[in-house]
Amino acid sequence: MMIKKIIYKDVDNHTVNIYVEDGFGRHHIGTAKRSVGIKWGLTAHFPVEFVDLEIINSFYEGPVEAGRRLVKAWDYYKSLDLDSHNSNVEDLFFGDLFK
Repeated sequence: MMIKKIIYKDVDNHTVNIYVEDGFGRHHIGTAKRSVGIKWGLTAHFPVEFVDLEIINSFYEGPVEAGRRLVKAWDYYKSLDLDSHNSNVEDLFFGDLFK
């Protein structure tokens, strides 16, 4: 799915909600929070695949940089579209074990 727009909404001085707009509407995909010093960490609001755990567990210079990385992980997650493939036990990803 093509992402049309990334939206950042300040909650307070230390928290920014991250949304994406695509053909299906607006989705709240996560939150960037200022943590250690001036670095920003991420919380994803979707199941994160194993390949993207490093993105979620890293710290970033600002909420925009963090948001761009979160969108990359979300885009990968959405590209899997497991429901359309009639998935079963054999289709489980290694990352599913860590959810």
